[in-house]
Amino acid sequence: MRVTGNRVLIEQVSVRKKVVIKTLKDDDEANFNISFEIKQIGANALEQAKLDKVGEGDFPILGQYTNMLATSVIHTDGNKCYVMHHIINYDDIIGIDEKNPVLKWQK
Repeated sequence: MRVTGNRVLIEQVSVRKKVVIKTLKDDDEANFNISFEIKQIGANALEQAKLDKVGEGDFPILGQYTNMLATSVIHTDGNKCYVMHHIINYDDIIGIDEKNPVLKWQK
């Protein structure tokens, strides 16, 4: 997969928490630690990414209403771990996390 224009390819890693939280809603998302990593930056977004010092391998913080333009499931390990690729607009990245959140949660 290759991104074009002002888009970014990110990888989402969702790892099930060791302690499961039961909620009143059927929201299974609360039971996962989720992190994103930038895998590829489109040609039109490269100039802005250089100014923002954003690059491949960084861990983006996304806005609350980020639109996932395309999604592809890469790997599933039962219901313990999911790896997906998403294409988003570059402007939906609102910050960069300096450390990998998933590795921090697994310790």
